[in-house]
Amino acid sequence: MLFTSPHPGTNGKPDFEKVDLKRTWNEAQSYCRENFVDLASIRNKDENDIIKGLINENYVWIGLHREKEWSDGSTSLFRHWADGQPNSENEECVTTEFIDSGQWSDDNCALRFPFICEIEK
Repeated sequence: MLFTSPHPGTNGKPDFEKVDLKRTWNEAQSYCRENFVDLASIRNKDENDIIKGLINENYVWIGLHREKEWSDGSTSLFRHWADGQPNSENEECVTTEFIDSGQWSDDNCALRFPFICEIEK
């Protein structure tokens, strides 16, 4: 099975779906745009917690790129970096490590991880 069950959206909050395919960040972005809306943009702790509930792996891609902008072009002041992150100018894409902390880290965009897509309500 490639998809988990989507989280039902409530009160105007976005829906998210985990895709169990291992892709680079750019491949994940393309996949989400072709099949859903985009890679997940996380605008607050509640959305971070929603995504945390979908994860059963160590790392998944989310839509933050270069620490500044979400894949969909939106901006958000919300950040949930792990201690010491982001830590490399060469790691421009962002993964989440939800099993332990739900905090984010920067990683090499060419690595392959499952990913979280934002889906239409």
